[in-house]
Amino acid sequence: MAQTSVTSVAEAAARLAEAACTRRVAAPVRDLLGNSDIDAAYAVQRELTRRREQAGGVNPGAVLSSAARKT
Repeated sequence: MAQTSVTSVAEAAARLAEAACTRRVAAPVRDLLGNSDIDAAYAVQRELTRRREQAGGVNPGAVLSSAARKT
């Protein structure tokens, strides 16, 4: 993450998680992450995945990968 703080990543993840939970449109997170910080975007994705798994959810990518390995 170039200039994006851990706090900004957490705020962006919280904003997107709230939007998903309420099924409402979220304000863009570029005010927190900028327009081109790919590392920050992936950090938000990892945080959202962590929160989903902590809440008992499943990471669909991990499930698909595991199933693909068994065939």
